[in-house]
Amino acid sequence: MNRTKQLKSEIKRLGIKIRSFKRTELTLRNLEQRSNHLEKLLASVQKQREKLLTIEEERKKLKLQKEDAKKLLASMQKQREKQTQKQKPKKQKPKKQKPRKQKLQKPHRTKVFFRNYNGIKAIPLGLKCTLYKERAERFGCKVNDLTEAQARELLNSSPNNCPLCNKPFDNTLREKRKSLDHFIPLSKGGNNTKSNVWVVCYGCNTKKRATIPQQAH
Repeated sequence: MNRTKQLKSEIKRLGIKIRSFKRTELTLRNLEQRSNHLEKLLASVQKQREKLLTIEEERKKLKLQKEDAKKLLASMQKQREKQTQKQKPKKQKPKKQKPRKQKLQKPHRTKVFFRNYNGIKAIPLGLKCTLYKERAERFGCKVNDLTEAQARELLNSSPNNCPLCNKPFDNTLREKRKSLDHFIPLSKGGNNTKSNVWVVCYGCNTKKRATIPQQAH
């Protein structure tokens, strides 16, 4: 009986020792894991420090390069200034001014504008008379006394048919409306007077151009 008791007591002691041993093993494993984690953190921190140091070194190098470049530019500018001071300024020869050509004055020409008469574009009668006068001055006509009233009188007192084509006038049609024309053209020596102007349809007037009626037909 006494021996059995002794054995039991020894077994209990051994059980306590085993449990404590297991606990110590677990604690050791945890410590090892933590130490590994800390070592990794330290390695990453060291890498970051090395990167920062390299960046700072590069910045310092760039600053030195900028300072060197500024010094070089300053020295180059000084050399240029010295060279310009040494070189004597060349005497500039006075430029010969060429005589300007006098522009010929062109004869005054009035601007042409159109008005609608029953849907047809036409030049107003007063403006047409001024244009006839300008043309007569250009061609050097001897007599140039056609007025707006005389032109209106010719249009009102004209016959109903065109003297060249013997067709009736029609203001609604462009080719058959009334138009003033010089019997003898101004370019052929005709004068800008009431006696040299007659009423013809627009179509015959464009066909006639600068010709006398007998030559036109």
